[in-house]
Amino acid sequence: MKAKFYPMKLLPIRKEKIWGEEIWTLSGLPNNDTRIVNGIFAGIGLFDLFCDFAEFILGSHCIDNNGFFPLLIKYINCQDDLSVQVHPDDFYAQLLEKDGNGKTECWYILDAEPDSHVIYGHHYMTPELFKKRVLAGQLEAYLNRIKVTGGDLIYVPAGTIHSLGKGIRLIEIQQSSDLTYRIFDWNRTDGKGNQRELHLDKAMQVINFKEPVNQEKRFFQFARDTLFTTPFFSVERIEVHGNSHYFTRGQFSILTIIEGEGVIFGNGEEVKCTKGESLLIPGCLTSYCVMGEEIHILRTSY
Repeated sequence: MKAKFYPMKLLPIRKEKIWGEEIWTLSGLPNNDTRIVNGIFAGIGLFDLFCDFAEFILGSHCIDNNGFFPLLIKYINCQDDLSVQVHPDDFYAQLLEKDGNGKTECWYILDAEPDSHVIYGHHYMTPELFKKRVLAGQLEAYLNRIKVTGGDLIYVPAGTIHSLGKGIRLIEIQQSSDLTYRIFDWNRTDGKGNQRELHLDKAMQVINFKEPVNQEKRFFQFARDTLFTTPFFSVERIEVHGNSHYFTRGQFSILTIIEGEGVIFGNGEEVKCTKGESLLIPGCLTSYCVMGEEIHILRTSY
């Protein structure tokens, strides 16, 4: 069975949004999974493949907790501000939605227009004050705005109020979940004049009010060969100039190409890759090789 597995490239899913474009480059969510495009599993969705071969995909050092692939990778192009929002953690995802995964995420900023910013965290001392200000239309005055630039890495734990600003392009690495509670959507409407649904009551249950003023700002310039580890995933930025050989150590990896193009080789399978694509390296492989003159990669593991 092990001989069947190899580096797998995924066919992205494009999603047009009121604020821009979102491309899911790797997903194992039911009814929203990306399909493999190379090798003997070409045409099969990651959800179905994972259902049949979870232990081979994850590798010996990973545990399947929810019955579907644990991570989701997106490319996001913010042509307008996203809603002010929050995501539940695992506990509240199960309590409020009967969903096994919350949504902790991180953003790698590819580039940003001058003065582009994100909203990250807040200055509300209590849920009661928060609700009062939201209903009075005074939410923005109590939010933290942070300027961003290309190369920034920003960690967004579940429970953090946040928003992405206009003019930012990024890679989002997250738990495999699509749960979002919108708090404020800038009073905008769609083509039919309708505003999007807000989720204030649920948001109030999941927002982190314990550290409203001094929340740790988890963002920094993400240098080459830096490893950033969270309870849900680890991310490393690597650069290849020529050939580089890597061992899986019984753990799957996701390779997301952020610059350049090259070839990934493993277990007799060779696949070309280019900027914007994600590839899955199954944990059952012993090793794989990345070949390219200059290729920059975000490598995500679980």
